[in-house]
Amino acid sequence: MEYTLKQIKKELKDAIRIEEALLEMLVNGNQYSEDDLKLLTSKLLEACGYITQLTKLIEQYTERKKGGFDE
Repeated sequence: MEYTLKQIKKELKDAIRIEEALLEMLVNGNQYSEDDLKLLTSKLLEACGYITQLTKLIEQYTERKKGGFDE
C-alpha cells in the first residue's frame, strides 16, 4: 500500500506520542513486575523501530520529491 507523505508524517507523530507515553510510564516512579517491564520495554523498542522506518520513508520521499515526486 502506497502512503502519501502527509500520511507518513501523521503516523510518525502518532508513533512519537506512543513512544513518549511508554517512556513516561517507565520513569514515573511506579513499581512494575518483571513481566510488565519486559512488555513495556518490548513495546518501546517496537515504537522506536517504527519511528526509524517512518523516518527513512520520509527521507526516501524527500529524495523522490527532488526528482519530481508529488505528495
